[in-house]
Amino acid sequence: MTKIHRLIPTLVFVVSIVLTFIMAFAAKVPGLTILFIFIQYFSLAWYCITYIPFAKEGILRCFGCRR
Repeated sequence: MTKIHRLIPTLVFVVSIVLTFIMAFAAKVPGLTILFIFIQYFSLAWYCITYIPFAKEGILRCFGCRR
């Protein structure tokens, strides 16, 4: 979890959880709440993908980010 390729999605996930609660309960902004929920989902998915060998590289190649 402390490796750099897992630390970034972990931090994004934790920050998006905090921001989701702030937007849902304090600011009451439904659009931003939904946005942060999507960010949580994708950061958790990316974190899980980092445990599958060569999955991260394969996904990045599918989207044209790496050759």
